Amino acid sequence: MFVIPKSLVTTRLVTLPSTDRDELKSMARFEAERHIPFNAERHIVAYHVLRAEGLGGARVLLAAADEPDLEGAIAIAEAAGISIEAIDVSSLAQFNSLAAQLGGELASETVCLIHLGAGAADISIVAKGELLFTRSAPIGYARLAEMLGEIAGGGAPPAIEELPRIDMTHPEDGLRLLGFFSAHAPGPVQPFADPAEAAPEGPLAIVAQWRERLVQEIRRTYEFARREFECPPIDSLALSGDAERWPGFAEFFSDVFHLPVRGLRPFQALASPPAAPPDAALQQAAYAAAAGALARYWRGGAVAIDLLPEKHRARGLARRRKQALISSALLLAALLALGGLFLKQSARMRQAQIERIAAEVERLRPLAEELIDKEKQLAIIDRYRWDKRSALAILDTISSYSYFPRNVALTGFDFVKDRSAKITGYALTLEDLNKFITDLEAATFENERIFSYIDADHKFGETLDRDRDQPLVRFLLKCYMD
Repeated sequence: MFVIPKSLVTTRLVTLPSTDRDELKSMARFEAERHIPFNAERHIVAYHVLRAEGLGGARVLLAAADEPDLEGAIAIAEAAGISIEAIDVSSLAQFNSLAAQLGGELASETVCLIHLGAGAADISIVAKGELLFTRSAPIGYARLAEMLGEIAGGGAPPAIEELPRIDMTHPEDGLRLLGFFSAHAPGPVQPFADPAEAAPEGPLAIVAQWRERLVQEIRRTYEFARREFECPPIDSLALSGDAERWPGFAEFFSDVFHLPVRGLRPFQALASPPAAPPDAALQQAAYAAAAGALARYWRGGAVAIDLLPEKHRARGLARRRKQALISSALLLAALLALGGLFLKQSARMRQAQIERIAAEVERLRPLAEELIDKEKQLAIIDRYRWDKRSALAILDTISSYSYFPRNVALTGFDFVKDRSAKITGYALTLEDLNKFITDLEAATFENERIFSYIDADHKFGETLDRDRDQPLVRFLLKCYMD
């Protein structure tokens, strides 16, 4: 953001018969050229819509500046390495600072805003919250230094940074400090007396003439606003720039115009006002234009004028795009570098983890092999234990019969897996043997019979116990599987 002096800009408050953006642009150009005294074709014109009027019209603030003046300001900024994104006007930015400070109070007052600089004084009339008229008068304090230098008797004029030592209500003390009076100089002149009452060529008369000229410019500005815009009487004055910091200016204007005077605190125009020590409060006045120009980015209703020539706007857009591409490329390169470092670190960590896992596997390998062997052994045992056609399963089935071994006893068991079983033994009676054979034939495994066929052979009359009278039945059973 670059702020140029009001002295380089022509401003007008007008009413245009449209609210369409494209129409307003051409209308603003046409209307501005009516107020440009010469070289209208090379002026840069900008506008700001203040409000909509009745019947489709708009209240518009126009601003126009000669392009060579703008190019000169841009060249100065670029020589200092500053890229300009927009060009604002000093008095309009000062109005934004005033509006931010007073807020809604400004809507009910008529205020004269005076910003004193080295080269000129910006004088603005604000009524009902609207900037009615603003002008720049070539009566800055550099002119006072020149006038005092002309009577310095061939000496150098006072430095402009020393001029605020001159109190506007009692200028003789400051003039004495600047070497214009001896210790035995006459007493002070009344600060509001006619300048002719002072010595015609003396320093007091010079100061009186300069401040009287400033008063005349303020009155001339108000009279124009009253005549052209029906401006109501001024309710108060607001001082900015060196008028705020200069000793005695507030009292001087208050006594001349019989109005209250306030100082401008432009930091209130910022979204986040900077912290400042109490003794630096008056230094805020130097930032009135800068703070007001920035207010356009956050404060609703702020006057936003941009006089940047289109070619510089396009160049700035191209520069921002280039910077965005460079920033994106740098960011991408940084991301790729970080990604590479991350992948490298991840690979290193993964390799270390793999090595730890491999070492743990080697440590547990003997235990795992031992467990596998035991699992195989258990599987073999389980296969025989839970195989319903195994020898153990068949013997277990036989031993579960209620009459075994009291009525039936085995003397031999010859087993061929999955083929046959030859069973020999004794039974008390033939009925016991038949029951045993019947039970074997009915024995099943997974709903299928264990033996598909049983060949029985038996003999009577053999006695194992000499005390037993009844002979036993000796049997041989050949049991076949599928």
